[in-house]
Amino acid sequence: MEKPGETAGTVLVAVPGGKGLMSTLAKHGFRVRACKNLAELIRRFDRSTDAIVLGQTTLVPSKMRLLAKALARQPPWSDVPVIFLAKAGRQGKKASQGALQILGDANVLALPPPLRIIALLSALRAAARTRWHQRAVRDLFEQREAALASISDAFSVIDRDWRYTYVNKRVLELTGKRKEELIGHVIWEIFPEAVGGEFYQRCHRAMETQQPDHFQVFYKPWGRWVDTRIYPSSDGLAIYRADISEMMEQQKRLRENEQRLYVAEERVRLALEATDVGTFDYYPAVGVIRWSDRCNELFDLPAGTKPDYITYLNAIHPDDRHIIHETIREVLSPGSTGHYEIQYRAIGVADSRERWLEEKGRVLLDDAGRPARFLGTILEITERRLAEDALKKAKQDAEDANRAKDQFLAMLSHELRTPLTPVLMTIASLQRNHDSPDNARRDLEVLRRNVELEALLIDDLLDLTRIAHGKLELRNDAIDVHASLNYALGVSASDLNEKQIQVQQDLAAKEHHCWADAARLQQVFWNIIKNAVKFTPARGQLRISTHNDA
Repeated sequence: MEKPGETAGTVLVAVPGGKGLMSTLAKHGFRVRACKNLAELIRRFDRSTDAIVLGQTTLVPSKMRLLAKALARQPPWSDVPVIFLAKAGRQGKKASQGALQILGDANVLALPPPLRIIALLSALRAAARTRWHQRAVRDLFEQREAALASISDAFSVIDRDWRYTYVNKRVLELTGKRKEELIGHVIWEIFPEAVGGEFYQRCHRAMETQQPDHFQVFYKPWGRWVDTRIYPSSDGLAIYRADISEMMEQQKRLRENEQRLYVAEERVRLALEATDVGTFDYYPAVGVIRWSDRCNELFDLPAGTKPDYITYLNAIHPDDRHIIHETIREVLSPGSTGHYEIQYRAIGVADSRERWLEEKGRVLLDDAGRPARFLGTILEITERRLAEDALKKAKQDAEDANRAKDQFLAMLSHELRTPLTPVLMTIASLQRNHDSPDNARRDLEVLRRNVELEALLIDDLLDLTRIAHGKLELRNDAIDVHASLNYALGVSASDLNEKQIQVQQDLAAKEHHCWADAARLQQVFWNIIKNAVKFTPARGQLRISTHNDA
């Protein structure tokens, strides 16, 4: 594996008469490729290039401008150094200054005359170290891109100028656009039909208030129902959009079925009222109740029973008796129509079975305005109430699941962005410091750990999503358990150091390979260590040991 300072790439050299120089560089381990002129050097320039060495006689302004364009086309993580071998005298100084002016912001180093081979070797070794770090950053970015791209729903990031800074594959599928058509472009210029619409207004509101938003809307240009969640930050918006067209179609069918069910239930209810509805008359002045045998059945009284008001009241569930008292007060209050409709639970006198009953009635007043008679019907609605309770519970369960999902996605937006800060800081440090001192290596180590931590968190999220959809797949292979443990410890190093936890390892197992899914096993180890750090007091000890059963 390549190490910092080793020459993994190629040094392109355009120095006329530089055979001796080429030989010296090759003897010191550099992979050197001689170029006759700048045109050939530009053709050979690619990502494998570690450094460019130019002699003064090759500094032709027209070709230097082409080189400047080639350097400007480098990806963000790349900054190939250009080393000038300047000649003595005013003419040499003038040529070097002209070249520096043409190359502008490029990473340029001019070695003053006379040429000292030690200075050149030192500069090339520094370039090799710098390129090693740059390629490490490239690998971390590619890992992050792969993790984000694997999210099944559309995920995009927009800066405060409304320009796309990230889109995953699902966004490209939904929009029918290429990545280069989105990244760096203003969303409202790409989708002008969205301007003024609900999505447009909610995005602006989230940007202004810094409050997350969640809504569902039918987006006509796509012909799809989209569940949209917007999570603002100081850098812009993270937008998560899920295609819920199938779910909305299912809900539509469900509503249609519920409507048909309601109509059917209403027909059944009317039929029951015609046959199984109990009728009653109550005369409050004398406390006499006259009702049908169906009412006796509903309250589990023997056929032919002549109940009084106390018998009726005692048959009602103790927790529901207040409904009767409140209803009587309401229908007797001024301005009341005298009609009422209530529901309560009754307890069977003989079998103690709880039943839900629906009572509809009205009060008739005498000439003095006092209640003379209550008359109405009583219908058993136990099954209907149970169905309503089940529907309420299902709705509550769905709302709870939705809230949990919202919290989970809020965590995703935060965890995806936080580890990127050290990445950007380290890149900036590499661009400013050409010699890559030791502290730059430590910065890169912090960068690597943070991005790896982000990848692990995203993996956990993706696993939850896959499990929920029954799509979790295991890819088994031969795994070094010790290596996985050490890797998990490395990712958790900052947490361990923060609590000053001492780690004792006793990896005694001679047979330490197993057949497992590497990513899942890594997640298990990392989560176990993370929990151990969480519940271990500061300056405590964490012991990890392995052994083979006899």
